[in-house]
Amino acid sequence: MLKTKRMQLVFSLYHALKTVDYHGCERVVRINGLETKHWQEDVRVCVAGGCDTIRISKTESADDVRTVEAAVEKAEKEFGRPIGSTLLMAAIESTKGILNVYDICKSSDRLFGVALSGGDYTKDLQTVISKSGVELMGARQQMVIAARATGKMCFDTVYTDLDDMEGFKKDVAMIRAMGFDGKSIVNPRQIPVTHEIFTPTEKKLFSLRR
Repeated sequence: MLKTKRMQLVFSLYHALKTVDYHGCERVVRINGLETKHWQEDVRVCVAGGCDTIRISKTESADDVRTVEAAVEKAEKEFGRPIGSTLLMAAIESTKGILNVYDICKSSDRLFGVALSGGDYTKDLQTVISKSGVELMGARQQMVIAARATGKMCFDTVYTDLDDMEGFKKDVAMIRAMGFDGKSIVNPRQIPVTHEIFTPTEKKLFSLRR
């Protein structure tokens, strides 16, 4: 029964990648952790389906990234996709991952960015996420520093209280000021606020063109 359910999920992912019209949006798929027996088949299905990026869950070392990279390249050859066409993103979800984030950022040319997973990280830190976000400050800043030092992008964790849009707006403004490139979201209601805060001003665009 479990094997049958797993096959159904794999087929559903492949079907979603091949048939759904995403209107030009990049398709990022989070695979199962490397400690499971499922991640390698996840990679094959993602590559066969033509996803743009694979998000590596629970990334704790550069070796984790290189392990997935090797599987991705193998799948690209198997399914006739251009070598290097499938990018990688590393989800940082533990204290060990934070300590190794600089090496993770340097691990692969396929890796375009890292993303914080605050729920699992704070659990590993033996605390909980608060409204102030003070428990995430060290991890957030270390990730941004590592990303900037290596030319990668950096994305912040989700804000799960959908009834507190004002708190969400303050959180997004704060992480924008810290240097993040974007914010993970859990509901379409959060998209306009995120776009508002992260859309560059005309002055910024002008300075980039100079």
